[in-house]
Amino acid sequence: MLTVSLAEFRAAIEAQRVPREHWAVRCPICGTVQSIRDLIDAGAGADYDAVRCFFAFSCVGRWMGAGQHRRGWPPGRGCSWTLGGTLPIHTYEVILPSGEVHPLFEPVTAADAQLHMKRHLQRGTGLALPPRLLAQSRPRVTAHTHQQSLSL
Repeated sequence: MLTVSLAEFRAAIEAQRVPREHWAVRCPICGTVQSIRDLIDAGAGADYDAVRCFFAFSCVGRWMGAGQHRRGWPPGRGCSWTLGGTLPIHTYEVILPSGEVHPLFEPVTAADAQLHMKRHLQRGTGLALPPRLLAQSRPRVTAHTHQQSLSL
């Protein structure tokens, strides 16, 4: 388990050197690198303000009908996991100035974030999804959401 301060989390995100919509994290279950832009494109919300409660907390696969991750599947398609469930699946947490501890997806390296952004700009998505899955209608999600805004 890696525990960091809010300032350290922000520094890790800013060190990616990408625009805010391309900040990227990795799902601890399926290993999918995902960004704010991916959440918007998947239908989680229309803009940053609408999806920030899901960023680094719910896998983008929830909005794309990806289902549960299966052992042996390569990362890139997303899964249905969120950190709001009863099972402690996280490997990274952030301590707020108030002392509250929040589980989050771990930020990726600058190289991974920049590669993800480059793929997104080239293909229209940073995710490694077949066109069939990308074209599916987006299911309505009624899951736990991350209520505490980390003011990113």
